Amino acid sequence: MSEPTLGPTGGSGGQEFSDYAAPAGTAVCELHIFIGNYVDAIQLAYAGADDVLVRLPKIGGQGLPSAGRHVLTLDADESITGISGRSGKYVDSIRIHTNKRTSDSFGGHGGEHDYRFEVADNEEIAGFFGRADWFVDALGVIVRKRTVVPVAAAAVAAAPVAPAAKAPKAKAPAKATAPVTAAAPVAAEAPAEAPVVPAAKPAKATVAKTIEVQAKPAESAPTRSAAVVELAARAPRRDDLEKVEGIGPKIAEILIENGIPDLQALAATPVEQLSKILSAAGARYRFADPTTWPQQAALGASGDWAGMEALKAALKGGRKK
Repeated sequence: MSEPTLGPTGGSGGQEFSDYAAPAGTAVCELHIFIGNYVDAIQLAYAGADDVLVRLPKIGGQGLPSAGRHVLTLDADESITGISGRSGKYVDSIRIHTNKRTSDSFGGHGGEHDYRFEVADNEEIAGFFGRADWFVDALGVIVRKRTVVPVAAAAVAAAPVAPAAKAPKAKAPAKATAPVTAAAPVAAEAPAEAPVVPAAKPAKATVAKTIEVQAKPAESAPTRSAAVVELAARAPRRDDLEKVEGIGPKIAEILIENGIPDLQALAATPVEQLSKILSAAGARYRFADPTTWPQQAALGASGDWAGMEALKAALKGGRKK
């Protein structure tokens, strides 16, 4: 990376990514944060040519269905000036600082270390680098001089629109000629004969459309199977999950939070993925052995409870005796 950086913070797992930033001469308009027990993924959007909002590919995993995605939309005169939170093996939480506000804390409540990266007054955070896979393992920021958004593309909030040179003097003119108040941002000068409609909120640019930039297949981060994502929308069946030998109330909760709400979803989940989920949940769960969980779950999901009990009788703590 040729631009200055701060960080990173976090662990050494995941796949390295770099230069994840808005192109030079453009400004970050949105920051999407996907969360669960950790910061699972981030996604940047910037104003491109012809006022098109361009969203870069997401970096990281899916985020928990119950937590979802948080979107920070920046005003025309707003820039990201810092990030802070807690980290350990992963980036556990993140808080976004701008020249106008500070966001809530997004993510989990764990982490071994506090971190905070801030830029100088004339600088902004243009992007990120670090490591990611199912979660954001490590995160640093890319720093550049603050971008000045062209007036034609930015929302202008400072001055009212001047009335036409020969405005009609009637008390109730047929065509709107009143000046816009100082608080009403407009993307460009309005025609003298058309009323100016105030925007609901200032934006980085007058967005004509949005483009989602797709990552190349080789660069795509691993995602949950389509079957698990589809099943995550169903109501959780905690009691059924706890019928699996080796799964107690806490592990059942962890599985539900990771999009595995019932026995059918558990039966479709690879053992390797279950091991990753348990490892990410903390040291106390890394000794749980999920090797037979999909097999047990498949029997229960098919209604073969007797077969499930027979299999459990040959197990201890989810493992074969």
